[in-house]
Amino acid sequence: MKIKTLCIALFLMDAIACSAQKTLSTADSTYLAILQTELTLTPEQRTQADSLISLSSQKITEYERELLRISRSGIAQEEKDSQQRELREKKKNEKENRDLSIVLLLTSEQRKIYAERIKPSKPGVLHMGITHDRAKCEVCVVK
Repeated sequence: MKIKTLCIALFLMDAIACSAQKTLSTADSTYLAILQTELTLTPEQRTQADSLISLSSQKITEYERELLRISRSGIAQEEKDSQQRELREKKKNEKENRDLSIVLLLTSEQRKIYAERIKPSKPGVLHMGITHDRAKCEVCVVK
């Protein structure tokens, strides 16, 4: 089932790339294809998701170019780090806003599928590390 979905996603990714005139990155094309195959978007949803992802992709590309320009510039390291941190935050916010906008386009059933398969929530506690002791861990030990 997953192989079939992946094959369909790859096929759609090629179709989307052609229709979007190669403006989307591979990751964004794949994301759009997965949305289409997993959620079975209506033509209207598909058009809206495509435009949201295209606009977001353009902004993210601009941020990446600016990050590259800053990394090659001769400014002080502290200033460079500060500017790069700010751009990375903008890039992250752009992706989060894009995903939120896409969720708003979906029906309640599609939202459930999106939350389960496409963007599952991150675990509430990331507690494992090098010194993790499962026997004494309050999260791991079942009470």
